[in-house]
Amino acid sequence: MPVRRHDHDELIARLADATSRWAVDLHPGHVGDRLRHASPDQVRTWEERGEVVAFRVAGRFEATFDAVVAPHRRDDLEHEVVEEAAAATSARRADPAVAVNTDVHDCDARRREVLVDLGFERFRRWDLVRRRPLDVDPPPPVVPVGYRLVVTGAGVEARTGDDDQRVAHVDLWRDRRSRVGLLEPLRTEEAHRRRGLARAVLLRALHVLRADGMVAARIEHDAANEPAARLYEALGFVVVCGTDGWRRPDQP
Repeated sequence: MPVRRHDHDELIARLADATSRWAVDLHPGHVGDRLRHASPDQVRTWEERGEVVAFRVAGRFEATFDAVVAPHRRDDLEHEVVEEAAAATSARRADPAVAVNTDVHDCDARRREVLVDLGFERFRRWDLVRRRPLDVDPPPPVVPVGYRLVVTGAGVEARTGDDDQRVAHVDLWRDRRSRVGLLEPLRTEEAHRRRGLARAVLLRALHVLRADGMVAARIEHDAANEPAARLYEALGFVVVCGTDGWRRPDQP
């Protein structure tokens, strides 16, 4: 089976489209978000008759890898792709003492099985994955005095009214097949926190997604971030799964 490297300008659209077709746990928006920070040599694809059936991103954050396999090829290809991704990431490390690691949804039994076989161990819970239906209009956003909301091509921003600085934002990623929109990343500048900006930005983003034909919204956050959990729960997001970190201490 051909294993290809690609020019960066074709990676995001092609692999996001494949992820959407496969309907796997990884949202196509994650592909775009992660690949835009990766160099072409970090990415490899496995192809069959011109179609991508698997891909990996090696060496994110130096020692982290992603591996995605089409559902109909997981029985025979999963082990090969994960093993290659781990080896490629190990080779890229500047510090051999840093453990090679990856993220796994807790509902993915096949990936856990392969990782155990390759000597990986679960070491922590990273994120919670939440989802909210968009069958009815969300509440209107309440914008704090001195700020305004702006919808951009990338997402929604909160800007100051006096000097027009961006102080909060969320990017929007749309999967036209599943009609699920991903909100990631969400950030508020430290000096402007605790003023309701994150809530206002999120609510405006939900309205944008619904108007654009999305039927649900998805967001992920650090499982230990209790303020974020309270905000998302208040906005109607419910937990659908968790993301765990798995690592393997490699020999130098």
